[in-house]
Amino acid sequence: MKSHTQALLLSSAAWWTLSSFLVVVRADDTNSSAADVYEVCDLETYYADLLSLGTPDTWTLEQIRDHLTETHRNILPSFPTNEQPDDIVAALIDLWPASAHGTGTDNEIHLIYSNTAIASRPALGLENWRPEQYWPLTRGVSVTSATYTDVHQNAPADYSVLDDKEALNRNFVVFYGECGTVKDAELCVSPANVEAAEDTSQDGKVYTPEANMRGDIARGLFYDSARYVYLTLTDCPPFAQGEYGYRSALLEWHAQDPPDEVEQARNDRACRRWQGNRNIFVDYPQLVPRLFGEPDFILDNQQTYNECVDATEAPTATPNECSAIQPGDISVFGFNSVDPDQILFFPIFNIPAGVGSLFLTTNAWDGEALLPTGKTVEYVIPDRGIEAGLVFAYNAVILNYTTNEPREEFVWNELNDEPFAVDNLGDHFHLYCINADNEPHFIFSLGFNSVKEWKADALPAAEYGKSSALPARLSEEGNVLLPDFANWFYNGTQNASASVLIPAFSDAANWISSDRPFEIDSGASTILSMLVSVACVFVSVAYAWM
Repeated sequence: MKSHTQALLLSSAAWWTLSSFLVVVRADDTNSSAADVYEVCDLETYYADLLSLGTPDTWTLEQIRDHLTETHRNILPSFPTNEQPDDIVAALIDLWPASAHGTGTDNEIHLIYSNTAIASRPALGLENWRPEQYWPLTRGVSVTSATYTDVHQNAPADYSVLDDKEALNRNFVVFYGECGTVKDAELCVSPANVEAAEDTSQDGKVYTPEANMRGDIARGLFYDSARYVYLTLTDCPPFAQGEYGYRSALLEWHAQDPPDEVEQARNDRACRRWQGNRNIFVDYPQLVPRLFGEPDFILDNQQTYNECVDATEAPTATPNECSAIQPGDISVFGFNSVDPDQILFFPIFNIPAGVGSLFLTTNAWDGEALLPTGKTVEYVIPDRGIEAGLVFAYNAVILNYTTNEPREEFVWNELNDEPFAVDNLGDHFHLYCINADNEPHFIFSLGFNSVKEWKADALPAAEYGKSSALPARLSEEGNVLLPDFANWFYNGTQNASASVLIPAFSDAANWISSDRPFEIDSGASTILSMLVSVACVFVSVAYAWM
């Protein structure tokens, strides 16, 4: 296991405290070995309704989706509760015994990607293991959806291996695929990292798991696409929200690594004990090519699949690094709209220099374009990029928390004749970068007004006033709408995973306000510091009133 250091930055403000990260563990797993919970899980009776419609070669994707959904009888929590002591961790301990995979004992759990075993408990800590979702949060899965803890798309993995894999996934949009197909082969690294299995690899665009798990992962992803209507497998960029790939590689893995007895037993146990439904593609592997097609081929010297040529030649052949940024990857942390106007931003993940520039605007969005109703400033990202967890600002000085000296100057270039300004009587602002189509790629939007609403799309420009329509890609995360106080600061959860912190920034209940500005750039009382890991975000913030 990789050695990790946890640093806690303690605030001197009595009312703002930072608690240490707490790993939830249980001494035993009495529920894991419990008897079957769900009936009608044997093949004949489980598929009886579908079989009454015809033979498997006649089943439609819609019929399969309806059946998987109707029989999904239990949605597991991420952590045990009094009402539901069984959680995804307990389920994975039961479903992935190391003894079944030949990597350890009954008291150990098998880990994908590293192809090793570790003690089942403790879990979720930096030195052990945690669940891996095959379909990642960055590609359309919400932490509040059934998908997040679906046992058919979760597997245990080494914490350190996931650290490295997920860092790639967030910053560069890494998919499952064959290393060196959609990027130059010389970029392949094998193993994917020092603690991964020897036959893993990655090239910064795709991640190739160990050979004996490729079929299992592929079938988990085919299940996802069949079970959840908002998830789609494809080979073709630009990948929209809810799209993932690469479909052709998954089709090949499914054929090369068919279901074995271990996977079949896990599928049966998942139904009987934990969830009530089965992965149909483990039971009927022949359905995969019928529903998802045959593998496509990579065009010579083009690093793209044949079917994608028409889809990618106009208007976008290759998404740029801006396109990889997801809603809320950079969140607004606080602002003053009483002179001087000041805005703080919290980058939850690294933002590479290749993104180019970030733009901050009070222009209204009408659903199609930004209207010239406000002002815009540009921040050119430095060569080192923007480091996750280090607050940056518009028109504010961020102090080094150890020396109390200014950390750096953030230069925003004015793009209008008049200076950028936020109206303290109510306004909005959008943060965005420019994608390969030369269009705004929105990252975070904030509005504060008396009616607490975003305007509709396609209104005449004059009707937007100091408000705006909400960009569609930010409809679920990456936006917050507040009442019309002039100054606001985020006051929500301090210790959380990124998947929890991103929606927390979008919850107005986590913000505090004042008609008097917050002091955010003077004196030792101001500390803005973050420590971010893939699993946890630690935040220590102190500020004072002017």
